[in-house]
Amino acid sequence: MNEDRIASLLGEIRDNQREALQQQRVQLEVARNHLEQAKTQVDESLKLTREAVSRQRTITRLAMPALLFCIAAIVYIAVRYL
Repeated sequence: MNEDRIASLLGEIRDNQREALQQQRVQLEVARNHLEQAKTQVDESLKLTREAVSRQRTITRLAMPALLFCIAAIVYIAVRYL
């Protein structure tokens, strides 16, 4: 009787370990999916950041000469009429 009880308990332990391993496999797959999504989002974020910096450089290169021209025109008008 005692041996049957031990065999039964060992069988339960084995079944519980198999179930725990299966749950770990599922959680590992979920974690891998999340990691892949995070990598994709980081790559997209870097791409958008590079694009924004490029646009900002272009705008700065166009705006600075115009701004300097306006300042020079104001200085010219101030010197000429004052």
